[in-house]
Amino acid sequence: PEIEDGIVEIKSISREAGYRTKLAVFGFVIIMFLIGPILDTASLFLIAAELTKTYIIATYISGLPVNAVHATATALTLYFFSQPLFEKLDRLKTKYGMMEG
Repeated sequence: PEIEDGIVEIKSISREAGYRTKLAVFGFVIIMFLIGPILDTASLFLIAAELTKTYIIATYISGLPVNAVHATATALTLYFFSQPLFEKLDRLKTKYGMMEG
């Protein structure tokens, strides 16, 4: 740690302007287009007695609102809580000397 103006400043991975927005958008896209369809596929195989084209389409379409809510909640969580979380992780890295070298 470096002391500047009486405040301990911890040097960490630089975060360019807008990193929270980029992280939130990334979280939204991953949940909406990767995790959501994976969970819909799991539901499809667990519930369907017979896989038909109609049932497959209906499952993915009915999963869209749930995936949208999940993705939005993820994006909002990442946007509002990523900075405090990264600050805590930076303190742990400094305290225990992790990620050095």
